[in-house]
Amino acid sequence: MQFAEYISFVPELSRFQLVLPGIVTDQLGFRDENKTQLSIVHENKMQLEWLAQKIMEQYFSLKTGNEKFKARLRIKKAIAFFILLATVIGFLLRNQIALNFHFSVIYLNAGTFAAGIICLLQLLKYFALGFAKSDLSEEPEIIELRQLIREQYLI
Repeated sequence: MQFAEYISFVPELSRFQLVLPGIVTDQLGFRDENKTQLSIVHENKMQLEWLAQKIMEQYFSLKTGNEKFKARLRIKKAIAFFILLATVIGFLLRNQIALNFHFSVIYLNAGTFAAGIICLLQLLKYFALGFAKSDLSEEPEIIELRQLIREQYLI
């Protein structure tokens, strides 16, 4: 019953119509070839309420999953950046560190180089993942919902 506000009766068709919020329609790709919002109609109001609940549930689930992914990605970026910063500092102070701990500078050069390259590649990967557009409309659950709508709920 909480999604009843999205459902209205259309007297010309003598059916009920589901009108989703614009942001949900845009992000989930519920548009036709002309880029207009799909006209989702059915004789049974309860069936449309079920569909609205399923669509909104999938939308919020995917949206929160996407936000969690981006938060984890920010943490990973920060960790990789600080490790890269530590390797740069280790490289700059390699002579002092080698002198204080009594081992060869070549070991520090090789270690800081390897750690620096690994961290740099990880940072590049994390930035690429952050810039990748997260398209909710290409998720399998949404594609399945779109097929269901096209089969049963369109005019």
